[in-house]
Amino acid sequence: IREGHLERHIRRIRKTYQIKSREMLRALNEVFKEDAECRLLETSLCAAVTIKTDVDEKVLLGSALSEGILVDQLLYSPQASYTANLSFAGIPLEKIAPAIMALGSAWERHIR
Repeated sequence: IREGHLERHIRRIRKTYQIKSREMLRALNEVFKEDAECRLLETSLCAAVTIKTDVDEKVLLGSALSEGILVDQLLYSPQASYTANLSFAGIPLEKIAPAIMALGSAWERHIR
């Protein structure tokens, strides 16, 4: 810490997460277009995707998992929509877009 290593690390990680945040939001908007509301959460390590659907939470979770995407929580709202908070902190930059494409593929038939 005295030698400035922590400060350098924080600056480097902050820049990395800014790049990943932009890529996550770009991929979400490209894949889901008008079919979902996509936004970054305050931490910039998570994004929220809200979709309107008539299917059950278990169907959405199972569909995502069948494409290799683990969605650990869906939040239901009375407007018949679900919001998934997606963390991308541990995902390499080059794997963000393919992961979002897989999620879009899993959920496309369920979105209304």
